Amino acid sequence: MITIIDAVMGTGKSTWVINKVNKSLEKKFIILTPLLSEVERYKIDISRPDIIALDDDVTGTKTANFREAVQKGKSIITTHKLFSQLYLEEFELADYELIIDETITLVEEQVINNDDFNMLVDTKKVWTEPTDIDGMFIVHPEVWGVDYQGEHRAFIDAAKGEHVFRINNTTVVFVTPPEKLSVFKNVHIMTYIFEGSETHCWLQLHKLDFEHKELRRDNGGHKLLPHDLSYSGSQYKPLITIYDDKKLNSIGEKKRKSRSNPLSRGWFKQSGKNRKKEIKQLRNHTANFFKNKMKAKGADILWTCPKDKRADLKDRYFDPAKINTWLSYDYRATNDYKDRHYLAYLLNVFPRVSISNFFKKHGITMDQERIALSTLIQWVWRSAIRVEEAITIYLPSERMRKLLQGWL
Repeated sequence: MITIIDAVMGTGKSTWVINKVNKSLEKKFIILTPLLSEVERYKIDISRPDIIALDDDVTGTKTANFREAVQKGKSIITTHKLFSQLYLEEFELADYELIIDETITLVEEQVINNDDFNMLVDTKKVWTEPTDIDGMFIVHPEVWGVDYQGEHRAFIDAAKGEHVFRINNTTVVFVTPPEKLSVFKNVHIMTYIFEGSETHCWLQLHKLDFEHKELRRDNGGHKLLPHDLSYSGSQYKPLITIYDDKKLNSIGEKKRKSRSNPLSRGWFKQSGKNRKKEIKQLRNHTANFFKNKMKAKGADILWTCPKDKRADLKDRYFDPAKINTWLSYDYRATNDYKDRHYLAYLLNVFPRVSISNFFKKHGITMDQERIALSTLIQWVWRSAIRVEEAITIYLPSERMRKLLQGWL
């Protein structure tokens, strides 16, 4: 059985897991966290003697230790990254319960360009098989590709399980096979805003049954209840100030005749003098917000943008090379920035087109508004609001600003 525990940050999902594992001594668990630091935290708080924490950073060693721990029937704490690299058919896991702290990546775009893909086909390293869906092909490795050791080895390995797809002769996606979860006795996935998410779509794609629950505090503990499909952050409204300045926010307003979405990844990729001018303007607005409007010290700043645009948007006042102020827009789980009170989110988030199109071809719709809101909230919760302290955020994207305002 797969159970989705869909609850806002700070509800106590991690505490619920720790209590469940500590009290269920007759059960075996595998706990997945996004970060090694979170492995350490669970290791400290789980008191049972049979727990093994794979808390080093050497993948090969962790894989061997994972195998040994399973053979001995131990419970295990490890990272999403290691789990994604394991071939689970090698292990006896039917008696284990899997707990996933924050959702893992289940569908991802394969980084391989058309020329390289065609080269692998022409040299008979891979071949494509049409599916029942127009424009979609399954990618298979050819016999000649078995011993291939080039730079696309990982791509060919991924194709072995018949879960790599070519769409419209342009993009390639890898879809995690359902056996990655169905091999376990029970699965618990802890997240927030599950409806319409990638995880929700993946479960629908593979027709996997699940129970959708929310976590409520109850007499000093917690209880699981059926989810009512509503998402509200109204209790946090007193703590979150969305900076409202017409001049500073104008760059993120949707123009009537424009086809592009301001501050989206596609917008940032557009070239030309006008775009360079607008990116410079965005940098100046951000510096103005931090330095003049908020008078924020460098150690109290947190900001994000597309990773490849950091050099264009950084200012000496918040240069991540001088002080640790920048954090990836989709980061989850870390507590390292809980002392930051002044935030700038310089991005308009949309699901990757390749992933969205993949699900769309299967008749499944990703909810791009909820995905954007969830991504934003997870990032905001890396800041001082984690410890219930007030924050101020500069959100120049009109769309992202309205999504957060609506949630509050």
